[in-house]
Order: sequence, then structure tokens, then C-alpha cells
Amino acid sequence: MTGSADLCNDGRLKWLGEEVDIRGKSVIELGPLEGAHSYVLEQMGAARVTAVEANSQAYLKCLITKELLRLQRVDFVLADFMEYLRQTDAVFDIAVACGVLYHMANPVELISLLAKRCRGHLLLWTHYFDGAVLGKDPAFKLRFTKETGATHEGFEHVLHRSNYVHADKWSGFCGGSAAYANWLSREDVLNCLTHFGFEGVKVRFDDPSHPNGPAFALMAKKKVMRSRFPESEKRLLFAYRRTLFLQAHIYHLRYFGAHLTTLNRDCPACLSVQEQGTWVTL
Repeated sequence: MTGSADLCNDGRLKWLGEEVDIRGKSVIELGPLEGAHSYVLEQMGAARVTAVEANSQAYLKCLITKELLRLQRVDFVLADFMEYLRQTDAVFDIAVACGVLYHMANPVELISLLAKRCRGHLLLWTHYFDGAVLGKDPAFKLRFTKETGATHEGFEHVLHRSNYVHADKWSGFCGGSAAYANWLSREDVLNCLTHFGFEGVKVRFDDPSHPNGPAFALMAKKKVMRSRFPESEKRLLFAYRRTLFLQAHIYHLRYFGAHLTTLNRDCPACLSVQEQGTWVTL
């Protein structure tokens, strides 16, 4: 791997392994960069890792990593992961999104999409906006020039516009495709996860003094929507309601003297009623 970050021994992935048994699970990873986390996830026993990378140079490095380390259960995809999440029908057990949320023009949409495509745990690491901290640094004052109130799928939040200035011209730049991104406050990130159905949120690696801006890691689990009724009771309830409907329908047919030869409904049962010798099959 290139660079100084020891991503193959990343404490965030170790934390994920402590909280979740990854063995046999499907994982979607956003922004694999050079494939270090992808390698670790396979080593941890993931059944399949789908790693989506939009940067073509980083994608080529991922392919080299795959060949050198003989990765068998990692699929690298060259794509904008926002568009990928919008279009795919796949659902994954685990989602890993480290270092991507703060590069989004619409970070809330990303969390919304992850909620649709992740049925289990989410590991998220991101920078967040804290005016009290960032306001002390003149460089950050130049970057954050605008605040905008926004609503996405019912979630109200504030977008703090972060201009890349000249960073997107650097040879090592690996941020978003637009000239700016929008950061969320710490509170909005946490509330956003809850709004879109994640629960049991845990926080680690909280670093308000990170040189690139306040940052933290979060782990959350997708809330399981349980029915109020067991499956057997649901079947009985359905049959009871259907019986009431049929009885009411037959009553009205007879009361108003209607003549109906056949009524086909969009269910496995077929009701047939014929006056002058009424007959019903269920």
C-alpha cells in the first residue's frame, strides 16, 4: 500500500470485528481507495465484499491489490457509489463507509440509501462540522462559507458548505467529484441515523482536534420492523377480514337485487355469486 496510513491495521475495522461476527456476511464498502479495508474484511471472514470506487486511479490500485493479495471474495466496482446505491436491488448484511460522508453534496441522501441497502450493521467514519472548533482556524474559515437549511425525506438539517479551494487539483486528491461538499454537524449525523431506521448507535474515535476537522466513528444497526402479530395470527386475521368482506358483499348484492355472474379478486380465492341459486367458493 502507498501512503503513511496503516489501513491494514485500522482500529475502526477491529472495532467492527469486536461488535459484529462478519463471517459469512455480505459487505458493501464505499470508497475502498486502495483496497486495504477490503483485504481486512475478507480476512475477517466476509462471504462477499462489494467495494465501489469512483476514482479511476484508486480503482486500478484496488485491482493490483486484488492480484497481489489473491483476494477471492472481493469484487471491486468502478462506479459512483451514490448512483450504484440508487440503482442496485442488492441488500447487504454490513455497510462500511469510512471517509466518504463529508465528501458528499447531499450527505443525508447517502445515509438514506445505506438504510435501504443495509439490513444489518453500519460502520461510518466521518468529519463533522463544529463551528466552535473550526472557527479558530483561519484555513477552515476560508473553506466553510455557507450554511443552508435543507430537508431530505422528512429529515430537517443544516448543510455546511466545504469548498475544496485548490485541494481537488492535488495529485493525491481522493474526494468528491464536485467542487464542494456539505458537512453535517455531529448532532445532525446522529439524528440522521435514527431518522432513517438505525438504532443502538455507538461512538468511538471521537477526535475534535483532528487536523482535517473534527471526526468520529459510529456503529449502528438497522432497526428490524416487526409485525404486531405472529405469522399464524396474521393468517387468521386475514381470513377473518376476508370473511367479513364476503358476507357484507353478498348482503349488499341481495339487498339491492344485484345480479353478478362472476367476481374475481386479486387473491388466491375466487368468489362467485349468482342470484337464483347463489353459490360461493372460497
